[in-house]
Amino acid sequence: MIASCLIFTLFFLSILGISQAAYIEPRTSTPLRPFSINQDYVTDYSFRFYVPTMIPSSASFEVEFPLPYQLPSACGSYIKYGDGDFAAFDCEKISSSQYVVSLDQINVGEYELVFENIRNPAEYPASSNFKIRTYFNREILVDSNDYFDSVPFYVTPGN
Repeated sequence: MIASCLIFTLFFLSILGISQAAYIEPRTSTPLRPFSINQDYVTDYSFRFYVPTMIPSSASFEVEFPLPYQLPSACGSYIKYGDGDFAAFDCEKISSSQYVVSLDQINVGEYELVFENIRNPAEYPASSNFKIRTYFNREILVDSNDYFDSVPFYVTPGN
């Protein structure tokens, strides 16, 4: 069973023309932007990046927020591809700090991915690095960036 999974994975990666995960490139000078950087605020988060590998079917984005983020169970996400408009996509919380957004396919190009209602950590001056990955069939890693960006935080006004 394990051997057949390995053969399938190698076959799929050879079809895509890659032997290891490619690099998801941050875009703009602020590729990761919370709409508020105050500690303990609920805000939206925007990620801007370039995906180098097409995934023709059963594609997904996985975003991992660094600890001590505790993501809400209800997940709202929007994706914009290239110069297009934002569209709402279902997303799923797969751990206390990870969301997965499933799509029919991922094309090569620039994306903006927005998550709603994320609470900034309290009592931390900054976050560590966020991680973004693309997957085929939610199990075969295609592209990744495990050092996407970090966020500074301000003390909540009045505290």
